[in-house]
Amino acid sequence: ADARVDHAIVCFSGGEPRSYGLAGEWELQDTVVTEEDVARVLSACDVPDIGPGRDVLHAQPVNFALDHRTGLGDPRGQIGHRLACDMHLLSVEAPVVQNLIHCIKRCDLEIAGLASSAYVAGVAAMVEDEQELGAACIDMGGGTTGLSIFIKKHMIYVDSVRMGGDHVTSDISKGLQVPMSVAEKIKTKHGGVQATGMDDRDMIEIGGDSGDWEKDRRSVSRTELIGIMRPRVEEILEEARARLDAAGFDSLPSQQIVLTGGASQVPGLDALATRILGQRVRLGRPLRVQGLPQMATGPEFSSAVGLCLFAA
Repeated sequence: ADARVDHAIVCFSGGEPRSYGLAGEWELQDTVVTEEDVARVLSACDVPDIGPGRDVLHAQPVNFALDHRTGLGDPRGQIGHRLACDMHLLSVEAPVVQNLIHCIKRCDLEIAGLASSAYVAGVAAMVEDEQELGAACIDMGGGTTGLSIFIKKHMIYVDSVRMGGDHVTSDISKGLQVPMSVAEKIKTKHGGVQATGMDDRDMIEIGGDSGDWEKDRRSVSRTELIGIMRPRVEEILEEARARLDAAGFDSLPSQQIVLTGGASQVPGLDALATRILGQRVRLGRPLRVQGLPQMATGPEFSSAVGLCLFAA
């Protein structure tokens, strides 16, 4: 049979995400919470003015309270008088979404869902306990680095840093005066952020652009390459740290940070991240999906795998 793909669920990073916490209350008509009461309390949430040219990407309840009992995941069927709800709303720049939808339509596909990659990467790369007790996911992509904070299995905050692996490649390209494609190869093959004495002697051959390999051939030490990469990676992590601080991440019961995404694979990143972000940092890769092909188990696939979990 001819299997045709005609719908796509996509995730994207960037679009200047902004997070809002909303609250709503509802007096129950009957003492037992029904599906309708839940719908009413959700629509009672005070929606902020997200500003012109912005769309709501996610609006999810993160907590229900019934009278004096809080922390309820699902209040249906429980008895009480007053139902309250906390909700997380995420808005993004509308043109970014529209461009994405336009591209997908040009590929003869219908869009079946949109998700923030910071959200789906967190879903894929964090273990249940981390999502429950509180953790942040830093998803280091090419053009942007997404941040999401989870607690009680719900995402409560999203932000992004407008820098990622592509900026590191661009620094190498300028620093070593090589084309971007060569810089990307050098980065993935020899890159790092933690130099040791050995790296002075570890020489990297760089070919010429003129096509005359003998004339243009030169080499740089790995220490030199690390010297170009490290400041940018530090800058990305410091920006991420500042966003987490602004979001009040320190007040959560657990300060676990999970690093994921393609750009998180730089050797030595874990030690550098521990210095900048604090002790509780680990490198994350997609979890909880059995039978993934070996290729798709790396950190760069976290958002793709998370998207499958989200869709499922």
